[in-house]
Amino acid sequence: KYLPQWTSEADLRRLFEECGPIRGEPVLMRDTTTGNCKGVGWVTFETEEAFNAALSWDGSEFGGRHLQISKATVRAGAPKGTAQAP
Repeated sequence: KYLPQWTSEADLRRLFEECGPIRGEPVLMRDTTTGNCKGVGWVTFETEEAFNAALSWDGSEFGGRHLQISKATVRAGAPKGTAQAP
């Protein structure tokens, strides 16, 4: 959470690959008009160790902004298999 507007999926991958292996491609929430990042993204890690390493970065700075990193949670009433960051 709190990613800069200019963030790309490749930026998110490069950033979080330092924590460990990533499963699939990172996903960003984008503005439908501008295509800019809306500040929220999701990364799925291959290992619990990589996930915990990413959680330890909560509050760290990226692109001049302090990130909020947390585990995604399933929204009530969301279609099965979807999750959203708090």
